[in-house]
Order: sequence, then C-alpha cells, then structure tokens
Amino acid sequence: MKAVVYTAPKEYSYAPDLKEIPVPAKGQVLIKVECGVINPTDTYFLSGQYNGTYAYPLVPGLEGSGTVIASGGGLMAWSLVGKRVAFTRINERPAQYTQGGSYAEYCVTNAMLCIKLDDGVSFEQGANGVINPLTAIGILDTIQQKKARAVIQTGGNSQMGRMLIRLFRENNIASISIVRKDDQLQQLKEKFAADNTFFLNSESPDFKKDLKALAKTLQATVALECVAGPMTGHISDCLPPLSTIIQYGQLSEQKMEGINPMQVIAKGLKVEGFLLGNWLKNKSMWGAYSATQKARELVEEVIVNKAFGLHQIHEAMAEYKANMGKGKVLIKPSLTE
Repeated sequence: MKAVVYTAPKEYSYAPDLKEIPVPAKGQVLIKVECGVINPTDTYFLSGQYNGTYAYPLVPGLEGSGTVIASGGGLMAWSLVGKRVAFTRINERPAQYTQGGSYAEYCVTNAMLCIKLDDGVSFEQGANGVINPLTAIGILDTIQQKKARAVIQTGGNSQMGRMLIRLFRENNIASISIVRKDDQLQQLKEKFAADNTFFLNSESPDFKKDLKALAKTLQATVALECVAGPMTGHISDCLPPLSTIIQYGQLSEQKMEGINPMQVIAKGLKVEGFLLGNWLKNKSMWGAYSATQKARELVEEVIVNKAFGLHQIHEAMAEYKANMGKGKVLIKPSLTE
C-alpha cells in the first residue's frame, strides 16, 4: 500500500510501495482510508517534540475517516464492517501504532474509537470528528470538575476554539476567547453572540488591561492555553487569585514564557497540562465510547481548507502551519501523483 513513513525523529517521507497492509487484532477493524487529517498533535510528533521509544518505520496520522472493510473479531468490530466511520488511534500503544496511522491507504484501530458517520456527513468533515471534539469534551469535563463559572481560552478562532465556545454556551459557562485579528473577532461575534460570551484581540493595545478587567468581572478562574510563548505569561498576569492555567497546546512552537514566580506564589496560581490520551486512560472502555458518541455532535463546527495526496505530505504540513486559521488540511490517499 501507499503511505507516509516516519523513519526517525523529524524524518518522514512518502512510501509508494509499503508492502505490509495492517491486520486487525480482536476488537480492531481495518479501514480503507478516505481522509487523514493534520492536527497540532501530528505536527508535534513529526517534528520530534514527543519523547518515546518507537519501532521505526511507522506510519503517522492519529485521525481520519474511511470505510471499515474487515474485522479482527468481537461484536463491536463486526458491527462496523461496511460502515463509513471517523476514527482515531490516539490511545493505541506505540507497538500497535507501528501497524499504521491514517496517512496511508489502510489503517487499523480499536472499534471503540470509531464513530459511524451520519449520511449527511462527508468523509472530509468526518475525518476531523474525533480528536478535536474529544479534546473539547475532555476539557469541558476538567473545567466542570473545577467548578469554574467562567474561562479564558486562547486560539479562539481555531476548530477547537469554536467547539469549546459552543460547549461553554450549552453548559452555562461564561467565556473569553482570544484571537489575533479583527476579522476573526467579527466572525466569532456574528456566529456566537451571547450575553456570557466575549472576544478579545491579543494585538489590541489595550488587550491585557481589557482581559484583566473582564476576567475579574466574570471571575474567570480557568485559562485554556494552546499558544505558549509569551502568551502564557500574559494570561497569568491577568488571572484572578487561585486560578489555573491548563496548557494543552504549543501553536507558537515556543516554550512557555513570562510566568512571574511571584505571581504564582502571591495569587496561588496553578499550571497543569491536558493531553487527550491521558484523559481517555482514566475512562472505562464504555466511558471512552460514550465520549466518542458525544463528539459526533461537534462535527458541524469543522471547516476544511485544502486536501493533499500522500506524496504531498511536506507541502501539506507547510500549508497547515502557515494557515491554521483557514481550516483543516486533509491527507487523501486517492489524490495520486
């Protein structure tokens, strides 16, 4: 089969003749892939930012869509044969991951991590229907456990940001979403206008003053931070006492900067991380399955930018990094040389 192959940290390329098509074990399914999708997690992995011991070569891609063509056995796996699905491999062990991710013509994954696509949902939209929605649901669960009445989030115009805004509104949580451009600000205001939903432009000269005042008024005691770099420090300066920063991304590809230790001490601030795989590990098998079914409701928030073939993997990565605000970038095995 054709695939993208990751041969060493930071080294990946197109392989037109990878001979080993993965074989599903019990509880797994074999999927003929229609679309893989590039997420921040994939860019971190391919750029060598994740530590770990991997059996190279392996096929990357943690999410996608396609048609189930075979089962390794088990009731759930058999019930999916012939069905159109969205799928992820987010909590598969590295040894299983070497069998193949979604940047290939075929992929295996656990049947419990598949979502049947409704007739009105395209493969393109469905390919984005697991990781971002599941992360949004996991973050909402974390926020609710902290009993937060209001939150701040960076990356407000991202696919994840839009999903979170929707969940905040549905669960009566006030939110302050941060973007970088006025046109993004206007788009979000038009789509999500509500009494308890606010938007700020981080490039505004009054950004920190406005954020601090609004955070105090709303008592926004949780900040969801996906940018890193100086932004993390800006957020920490504006939070009320006894607040928590949840770092779940690194879109700037920089380390967290500017956190004043005295602010942490005096205000009792906390910084913690969120990783979808870790959240799922604390769920039962049926708890994880239930979360994947809830995720299907958020697919309509997905916007697709462009699609590339497997042979265009480097162009696809460059497009994604340059234009994250324009929507998702897909990898489609059907687009050939």
